[in-house]
Amino acid sequence: MNGFRFKMGMSGWILAAAGMMILAAGCATTGGSRPGGGAAVSGQEVASLRANDPLTIMFSGVPNPPDKFDGQIKEDGTISLPYLREPVKAAGKTTGQLQKEIHDLYVPAFFVRLSVNVDSPSRFVYIFGEVKLPSRQVHLGQMTVLGAIAAGGGFTDFAAKTRVELIRTSGEVIKINCNKARNDQSLDLPVFPGDKINVPRRGW
Repeated sequence: MNGFRFKMGMSGWILAAAGMMILAAGCATTGGSRPGGGAAVSGQEVASLRANDPLTIMFSGVPNPPDKFDGQIKEDGTISLPYLREPVKAAGKTTGQLQKEIHDLYVPAFFVRLSVNVDSPSRFVYIFGEVKLPSRQVHLGQMTVLGAIAAGGGFTDFAAKTRVELIRTSGEVIKINCNKARNDQSLDLPVFPGDKINVPRRGW
């Protein structure tokens, strides 16, 4: 009798352990998704558009699609598109949000189906020169010169930290003393999409 109770007790523990393993596996499988099965938003997607950002909007999927838009967002944050009487607000939205809004403005009012692709080629900041990882970085909203350089791996041993160049999309070049900027945040200037940061080599 005691042996029977021992076997029943062991079986109960085994079943309980198996149930816990199945539950843990289920949590691990579903933990990376969002409700409804949607994927997580990428880093690039969360970058909002701004006035003067360049935009390319392509229409396809129908015999005579609207003409391609290839221009800049106006100072008031809007763009004008074919067939639409009112301008479309673009600033403050991600490219994905703007893409969906434009699609909904055309379908079904003008087309039964239409594919819309919105791209902003300058949603990047470019860091080059004496940084450890020269690269382009996705602009994710608030970014400064020191933050962008840190994203590029930081300065090399040969960097001229007092003569860093911030090159605006307008062509304006601003010299920045990063040694002083570390102690005075007002000198750590904001960086906008399309800007370039050049860290020159230190002279001997």
